[in-house]
Amino acid sequence: DTVTIRHSSLGVSVSAMVIETVYDTLAERYKSISLGQSKSNMITTISEVQSTVDKVESTVGRFPKLLQTAIGKATGLITGQSGGYVVINTDSESGQPYELLILDAPSIDEAVNVWRWNVGGLGFSHSGYNGSYKTAITADGQIVADFITSGSLVANIIKAGVIQSQDGSSWWDLESGEVVLRAYVSTDEFAEKSAYFQQNVDGLNSYVATLTETMESVSNEQGILEERLQSSESRLSQLQHTVNGLSVTMQEQ
Repeated sequence: DTVTIRHSSLGVSVSAMVIETVYDTLAERYKSISLGQSKSNMITTISEVQSTVDKVESTVGRFPKLLQTAIGKATGLITGQSGGYVVINTDSESGQPYELLILDAPSIDEAVNVWRWNVGGLGFSHSGYNGSYKTAITADGQIVADFITSGSLVANIIKAGVIQSQDGSSWWDLESGEVVLRAYVSTDEFAEKSAYFQQNVDGLNSYVATLTETMESVSNEQGILEERLQSSESRLSQLQHTVNGLSVTMQEQ
């Protein structure tokens, strides 16, 4: 049989084999249980926990590198450019400027890549002056972008469809509620752990069944002893009755 030992101070649980038991049939309880192999299982469990911690630290340590890569790419795009055209649009009546444009061509009509900045916001378009502007910061406080890389993000509410790890191995689908964590536990490992857990459950059920049979056996033995005791008391009563009869006969003679 196998039992589980929980070490509260370490926060781990290990399994150990029951190698010896001493059962008190009169008290109907076990007086002692001897376990084996707990030491090796304990060391193995602690090693597995340490391995998991190392994997987490490695994953967390990758994020600053990803952020630095994004910063380097943005810096290269901005500082590595040459050419371009700056156009300031002005009001036809007052002559006051109202919009700043940065174009990849001399005229607005020829431009394909356009930065447009006015009182409504700042936006970038890959399809000319009239948009669409898929990258933008608007005056009402919205940011529109396909990709946002951030070192720290503080928010009251995050509305999302799927939250996914950088390597795509883990995700949380907020629409369906499905959570998949594969970075530290593979499907095969999970199946192996599930089978081991089921084996322990089966072993525990077998252990309980054995205890039940033992208790029933003890109860049956107790019933037999009680029947024998009653039979002995009955015979003793008959013997006493016979002795009394003999005493009366001898007195009469």
